[in-house]
Amino acid sequence: LPVTVRMLLSHTGATSQSSYWGFMPDEGPFPSPLEVVSGTGRAGSRAVGVIGKPGAGFQYSGGGYMLLQYALESVNGQPLAE
Repeated sequence: LPVTVRMLLSHTGATSQSSYWGFMPDEGPFPSPLEVVSGTGRAGSRAVGVIGKPGAGFQYSGGGYMLLQYALESVNGQPLAE
């Protein structure tokens, strides 16, 4: 079963990474969304992945929202803030 946007928004996509601590404003340069979801670079976290059956139940995942940010930026070709 594929993970959908609705599942990610409702925390039912079975994705990992319950939280992401981020960085303070003076700690830049900041990792890209790709570095965050893949757990590379200066992201300071593990890669986001599917760890269960999508749609089977609620499991809070900040990682799912990072996947959404990465997808939106990839599709639109610009940072989410813009």
